[in-house]
Amino acid sequence: MKRFLIALMLSLVLTVSVPLAVCYANSGPPPAIIIAVSGAPSDLKLSIGTQTPVREDKPFTSYFIFDRYDLQMSETGLQVALPDKTFNLTISTNMTYRNYFKLDLETQTLTRVESLPGTESVPALMIILTLLIEGGVFYLFGYRQWRSWQIFLGVNLVTQVALIAWLGQSTSFIDMYAIFGLIVGEIGVFIVELIAFGLLLRERGPIRRISYVMLANFLSLFVGGYIISVFAI
Repeated sequence: MKRFLIALMLSLVLTVSVPLAVCYANSGPPPAIIIAVSGAPSDLKLSIGTQTPVREDKPFTSYFIFDRYDLQMSETGLQVALPDKTFNLTISTNMTYRNYFKLDLETQTLTRVESLPGTESVPALMIILTLLIEGGVFYLFGYRQWRSWQIFLGVNLVTQVALIAWLGQSTSFIDMYAIFGLIVGEIGVFIVELIAFGLLLRERGPIRRISYVMLANFLSLFVGGYIISVFAI
């Protein structure tokens, strides 16, 4: 038990410290205006002045993304066009990094929000998918002892919570900055899990432990990342 707690503490320290060695060299994403519309019809058109957005359709919400650098400071009106109606709304185009809005077509209102609708569930989805994907690989690699599964749950919960903390509010992967942050964080998770499972697992040999960590993290990053991208921007 003492060895288990020491290894978990080491995992937490390494998970936090490895990404932090890189984060100071990174910079923020370009300013953008993102407008979320639930149940947006396919013929909905938005524009600010002469600029039109890039549209990203997800299962429950559509996102309209304006590049802030393409906008003029004098352009403060959002034009909303549907086949049966057209209306204008006031929108701020100031130089900030998180211009998130929610557009309600029925009430014709535009509301500034702190985070994009659909991204609030990303942290929980990341943890659930990681446990399911990596847990399946863990089982296929022959780990059956209860102690091994306790180690699996403990290490993965620590690393995933640390990864979510590292990403912070960058749960919206609309630019390469956030994707780069995720990749750097996953590298840190890989290193920590390699050390933690190497120290703690006793059920199988070291080659199988290394192979498990490599395959599990690869599948978690790409398969889990793809599933998250389907539902959240």
